[in-house]
Amino acid sequence: MFDWSTGSAIPLKVSPCNRKNCTVTVAPHKSVFLFADVSKVKFKYEVLITQLHDRKLVTNVTGVTNAPFTPQEGDTVLQRSLIKIK
Repeated sequence: MFDWSTGSAIPLKVSPCNRKNCTVTVAPHKSVFLFADVSKVKFKYEVLITQLHDRKLVTNVTGVTNAPFTPQEGDTVLQRSLIKIK
């Protein structure tokens, strides 16, 4: 995840890895949730997902409120809305 507030891509730490570059393996029939704190982002941020080609893997990006972390429907990007970067 990148903070673009300054006009340059600044990597944000992603949990649970607690690093700016996070690799996670998703087992069959399992969900994995990753989190990056965007509370200090002043302009906009970008979520970049790199995954192996697997048509059965569903990837969604969802914004949430502060605790209790309620999903924000307007900040949700579904699999069909994601674009492939070549």
